[in-house]
Amino acid sequence: MTDHAHGDTPRLEAYFCYDDYTDDDLDEMPCVRAPADGDWSGFAEMAEENEDDIGTVVIRSGDHEVRIEDSLIATVQNVCLSAVPKLIGREHVVVRLFTVYGYVRMDPEGSDQLVLGDFIEPVRLPRAELIPALVEVGRTYLRFLESIRADDDDFTITIDRVRAQLEAADAALAGWDGT
Repeated sequence: MTDHAHGDTPRLEAYFCYDDYTDDDLDEMPCVRAPADGDWSGFAEMAEENEDDIGTVVIRSGDHEVRIEDSLIATVQNVCLSAVPKLIGREHVVVRLFTVYGYVRMDPEGSDQLVLGDFIEPVRLPRAELIPALVEVGRTYLRFLESIRADDDDFTITIDRVRAQLEAADAALAGWDGT
């Protein structure tokens, strides 16, 4: 089990990357990081080949990294957004993975959040950084969906659901004291 450094805590970073099935070598399939500038133009072709929006939510703090590889739709909705009110309420959260057997578990421990599960080495991350970072991943993913998937009728309900979950997560953050 790993811990973040107490005292001068390194800044936590969270983002998603998107599996690129356009390459013929699926053994070395790259996961392309979401652009910080919101330029999704390079993702349109990838989205055509990646119908289930498979990718990875990555959380880094210091030398520690959590990678949740699954459907981004499921991970963003269940881990990054719907879990936020429960995390703020210091509840234990267990989320089943969507495309493979397994789960992600998040438990409050003082000022930390213990994150563990199948395929995830247990790591303690600072709650005050983790929870807002998860919401930002959700916000970025919503912009991605609105940019790349807005014209796809199969994603209309998903976009509306993610938008509603983001609003609920933002409302929970607005009333949170950061502890």
